[in-house]
Amino acid sequence: MSYGPNPASLTLLEGLGRFPARSKVRFLGCIISYHSPSATLTVSHKSLYPSSHQPKTQEAKVDISNLIRTLSTDVLQNGEWINIIGYIIKAGIGAENNAQGGVEVAYIDAVQIWSAGAIDLGGYERSLREKLEVDQRSANTLGTSARA
Repeated sequence: MSYGPNPASLTLLEGLGRFPARSKVRFLGCIISYHSPSATLTVSHKSLYPSSHQPKTQEAKVDISNLIRTLSTDVLQNGEWINIIGYIIKAGIGAENNAQGGVEVAYIDAVQIWSAGAIDLGGYERSLREKLEVDQRSANTLGTSARA
């Protein structure tokens, strides 16, 4: 029996809407803005290989107020790709953006952020999509055998 914290679910930013509130997630995003009064990063990930169900734009508003004293300013630069681990506060199509064509926004309370460095974004997306497909098939197989 494990008494440590729950592991984060690795996902693409576009997949955040599939998780319920309070889920712990890990994802990659590119900083498009930082609002210092609220300590909120806006990150996006315009996929090189979009899935068919992907909305026009995905964004995450990431609250970094608990981390602000430990982060270096170079991690907070626009255009920087970062890894984020945090808890979903809420996710879905933002009411303020819905009329603008379905901008999907997830709200995240970050517990850890670090630079992704020089990343092969296409390779990352392909590998993660393959992993998620295998995980889904495994879950379906386990669910089928449990019912048998």
